[in-house]
Amino acid sequence: MTDTSLSEAFNDNYAGKKFNDNILQVTSGSINYFYDFAARMMIMRGDWGSDYNLATTPFSQLDRDVLIAARDKLVALGGKPPALPAEAPQLPQAQRKFAP
Repeated sequence: MTDTSLSEAFNDNYAGKKFNDNILQVTSGSINYFYDFAARMMIMRGDWGSDYNLATTPFSQLDRDVLIAARDKLVALGGKPPALPAEAPQLPQAQRKFAP
């Protein structure tokens, strides 16, 4: 087993194309993912038979490394997405419950 970067795995396992300057469309089988960097949402559309299944996920709930790889891919394809916001702390700071 060889170690590959997330970007290499992304490029090898998914078909990505520029939908527009802000959106990367990624296809995996019958599922399309639209990474919308302007709205900061990922929209999943599954095409099964005559039905379309949709789901949205805000970027704040997605893995940051995946977002970076998706944005890098869109830029490589000629897109001009806005920068990702600064990374938030993983855990909020504990608040004091008792005054001294």
